[in-house]
Amino acid sequence: MRRYQKLLVGLSLDDSGQVLSPGSRRAVEEALWLAGRSGGAVTLFHALGDEEANETTVGAEFEGQEAERRAPAALAQFAAEVRAKHPNLGFAVASGPAWMAISRRVLRGQADFVVVAKRNALGAASRRLGTVAARLVRACPSPVWVVHGGRPFPHKNILAATALEPVGHLATQLGAWFADEMGASLEVVHAWQMPMELEMQRASLSPPEYQMRVQAVTDSCVSQVRSGLGSYKPKREPTLHVGCAAPSRAILELVERYSVDLLVMGTIGRGGLSGALIGNTAERLLHEVDCSLLTVKPDGFVSPVTLG
Repeated sequence: MRRYQKLLVGLSLDDSGQVLSPGSRRAVEEALWLAGRSGGAVTLFHALGDEEANETTVGAEFEGQEAERRAPAALAQFAAEVRAKHPNLGFAVASGPAWMAISRRVLRGQADFVVVAKRNALGAASRRLGTVAARLVRACPSPVWVVHGGRPFPHKNILAATALEPVGHLATQLGAWFADEMGASLEVVHAWQMPMELEMQRASLSPPEYQMRVQAVTDSCVSQVRSGLGSYKPKREPTLHVGCAAPSRAILELVERYSVDLLVMGTIGRGGLSGALIGNTAERLLHEVDCSLLTVKPDGFVSPVTLG
């Protein structure tokens, strides 16, 4: 399974503009936890620009003490406090929209895993991703862990969703690794779509024959889900949920049924738009799941962000 060594945490202020947001604190906590288990390094990052500003330009970046001088006072103080406990922690700031500046750091090889907070809201509004998180999920080439501050940590219940493609297998492996490291339960879901050929044959098949065909498809999918773990051997056997259903509906039902703390899933860039959109299932779930979300991109994903 892939190991990520360059973790970037996006920091933001709360609505007052004077205090570090609670979500950012939680994102740092979880990133430091991950770094401790993966052997990775953490960089705290803040973008000084307006998210609605011109998306084509990102200004200079500053690291370390220069970043602390240029950052808002609350962020600089927080970074100094965390660095006092973690001397190897990095700190950087840049001008421009945060999602673009973060994506560019990933494209330059300065980060390979991004951690940000969900929007700071309670109740029904807590289901929605903030602007930065949503744009990162769509555009950033690396995995993006969107932290929900209202879920217990370490997590107790993790759900990995797979479409039986390489990126889905990666999501399953990551979900299994996170579950092992946290001592959490792992559910794995694959909702398959009825093959057109089988649907057309349904009228000519007896009910037992039709059910036998359906079971054969399900059994094949179960085998592929298990093989998707590759060489990774989970400490605890995951519970598989495989059947014919609409993927987004199946995932949402399991998130609610198991009080899922973290949903891990792959995203699929749709052709012709250079990754500006993600797969249908992921897009439908972005603002529906009331839990943390870890999304991974397929190999060959082309980000709409460029370095030019």
